[in-house]
Amino acid sequence: MKPLGGYPQLANFVSQYPGMAIFRTFARLNAQNLLCMQAEIAQLELDLDMTALEDSQSNDTNRRSFQTYVHRLRTATGSDSLQWRKLLELRSRLKEYNGAVLQLMELYRLEPPEPRDLKTLHGWLDMPECGNGFLRGSESKVFRAPDLVALSAPRNREDVFTRWVSHTGVPWFHRLIGRSFRVGQKPVEGDEESGVIHYADSRLVTTAHLLSIFASSLLPTVSIFVLYFLNSLLARLGAIMVFSFLFSSSLALFTAARRVEVFAATAAFSSVQVVFVGSTGFLSR
Repeated sequence: MKPLGGYPQLANFVSQYPGMAIFRTFARLNAQNLLCMQAEIAQLELDLDMTALEDSQSNDTNRRSFQTYVHRLRTATGSDSLQWRKLLELRSRLKEYNGAVLQLMELYRLEPPEPRDLKTLHGWLDMPECGNGFLRGSESKVFRAPDLVALSAPRNREDVFTRWVSHTGVPWFHRLIGRSFRVGQKPVEGDEESGVIHYADSRLVTTAHLLSIFASSLLPTVSIFVLYFLNSLLARLGAIMVFSFLFSSSLALFTAARRVEVFAATAAFSSVQVVFVGSTGFLSR
């Protein structure tokens, strides 16, 4: 059954495509809320310190013992219980404040949405067959705000090649072949007339992995093959430089390796080529 229009239809769209799970953090309001809570706690801290000082300087022996005997502090009654009441109020405010700090910290860890995903969401909201511009008033500006985050896993942790496949390769494939053959496409359930389709991430990742495996197995073999047929030492050294550059570039392109890992792997690859040259010798021209 086709979902109702408006937010139910948008929720249906978001539920099927995690990349569309885009929301505002309300960063300014969260920061303002924390600042106000911080100011409130600071005042409570001052009030508690003043009350504790008054109790410690009191002529009442029982009140003077509050700083060293919590049981007496907790069981005090009447005006003598002011310090304990301040502590209970501060405890409640601190719990609320600490929770807000941790929640905002988690929000800041979320990545901004992918530009392509955000563009798709904007297009869906404007299409007559989909959102049909149902957002009104202040709600119409929600998805145009600068503090948007995506709940899905950030794609910037993927390797460069996988990102190229998903951002550039798939749109090319869809324009040239996908529209005609409907290969690997999944329409929006309950929203098929919108024309919005989705390609499974698993297939994209598998394709990228297969191509990277092919490149990783081909490059070392080709380098040894070329070095075998070069007779000049200078030519072999030049070939080693070229293949080492291609190897490090491939690591950066097809993997998410860190720079130190790229350096280490490239050094090992160059060492293998040098050992091969040293073991086979060379003929100077």
